[in-house]
Amino acid sequence: MSAPHDICQDLNMTGEEMHERRKNDSELDELMTEYGDLDRRIVDAEKPTSAFISDEEMTAMKSQRLELKDRIMQRVESSQAGG
Repeated sequence: MSAPHDICQDLNMTGEEMHERRKNDSELDELMTEYGDLDRRIVDAEKPTSAFISDEEMTAMKSQRLELKDRIMQRVESSQAGG
């Protein structure tokens, strides 16, 4: 069973720093919301008591989560470079 991924840790940011960025960047906020929702779906799907999900579906969800993470990282890095 997996645990939720802490994207703030991956970005070397505190939750408070991310919260402040999200307040000032609606696109980042949308990406983070989508990432969190998808991450929860993946964690729930990996529980032994969850409904069956095919390996292909799980792989697709994990790939989408990785793409979202890349977009979030790019957004954060571009805002750091510009500000």
